[in-house]
Amino acid sequence: MKKTILGVLAVIAILSAVGILYSNSYIRRDVPVLVDKDNDVTQNVTQANISSYDDVCDGIIYDINDDNDKFLVTLPIQTDIQTGLQADKSYMSVNLFNSKTSQMRLFNFDLTDHVSACFDKDIGGVFYISSDKNQNRKLLYTTIDGSKTKTIAGKEEYISTGVVRSGDYVIYGTSDGKIKLADKDGNKKILYEMDDRFTIKKVRYFSKSQLCIVQAENKSNSQTPLFMIDTAAGDIKVIDNNVEDFDANESSYSIVYISKLEDENQVYLYDIFNAARKFEKSGLMENVFFNDAGDMIAYIERVKKEATAFNIGLIEKNGVNNIRIISDVKLSNKKIIFKGENTIYYSELVNLSDKTNSVTNIEYKVEKCVFSL
Repeated sequence: MKKTILGVLAVIAILSAVGILYSNSYIRRDVPVLVDKDNDVTQNVTQANISSYDDVCDGIIYDINDDNDKFLVTLPIQTDIQTGLQADKSYMSVNLFNSKTSQMRLFNFDLTDHVSACFDKDIGGVFYISSDKNQNRKLLYTTIDGSKTKTIAGKEEYISTGVVRSGDYVIYGTSDGKIKLADKDGNKKILYEMDDRFTIKKVRYFSKSQLCIVQAENKSNSQTPLFMIDTAAGDIKVIDNNVEDFDANESSYSIVYISKLEDENQVYLYDIFNAARKFEKSGLMENVFFNDAGDMIAYIERVKKEATAFNIGLIEKNGVNNIRIISDVKLSNKKIIFKGENTIYYSELVNLSDKTNSVTNIEYKVEKCVFSL
């Protein structure tokens, strides 16, 4: 009898220990996700406290206004719904979601996919890039009420980037090495023209200092160096010879970027004032994003090589560089939007498989996560 009691107590002790280990590994979400302690990318992770985690709306997020009540998202729209055509094709079209009224409104269904979008400065309209079946891109502008649409840049400009707001303008790049500014009236200006061996992949512009940070693909070797260009003086400097992604922040006058290596990537913070870089972390990071103040960086990292799921983490400038927010999530686009000091928005891909008839349905959800450190 005594041996039986001791055996039961031993089992209870083991189960309790396992329970404590597992409970400390859960991330506070509506559906908790277990952190895999054996995975390289989760070593020495500091877990953020999750205050709330909520669905905002359907769609893939591109921009949010300052009041956090208007969201630019893309949603799949079928041809028969808008045009009466046969439902053999759906297009990702820009929609406006109003969180106060919970209403979603389509902007412009033009039988193309909308691959990037942003509000104009006064939220009076929306800039977006459309891509047709031949991957020809146009930059369009539609007023916020949807009544007027204007072509800002046609397919003859060979647009190769997304569109990003910069002061009163938006900035974009082309596959023949041009970096351009445009406004809603269609006025355009070439900020800088690189060698046409380069395809512009991503661009950010500091309107006050007239600095341009550019990731461009060298067509001769497929490498993607990161450049800093003084557009006023015409000077150009190479920051790194081959990068995965970057972001730039004018408030902190700094750049964060991911340097591509053979076995792993490395995140660096670059101080523009002092022309100095600082190593932050290494791993399977693929995307980085500054908050508005430029003192915190969100990153997206693959759970493991070849995996389709990602982790979302944080780097505090001059602080902790491995803070976990979300683990093991499938993303519909690899974009994070900071709002305030402790809120991020991102888009999750939800697989709604029907096992009875082997049909796979995909939904896109904009998620809001509020955290504390």
